[in-house]
Amino acid sequence: MKKTLFAILAGTALGVAIAAATSSPSEAATSTTCGPITCTAKQECCVSPHPFTYRCVKPGTCPYNN
Repeated sequence: MKKTLFAILAGTALGVAIAAATSSPSEAATSTTCGPITCTAKQECCVSPHPFTYRCVKPGTCPYNN
């Protein structure tokens, strides 16, 4: 009985370790701060000149960053 329980626990731990190693990083971990807002990894921060406004846009589409 103890061997079976140990095998189940070891298999579960191994499965969790493999899942954590193969999962992609979350967007929260790769987000960037853009003034008072947060942009995801697939966005860039676009800050307009005076008056300052902040927005998240697709990379390369901000007219002020070019």
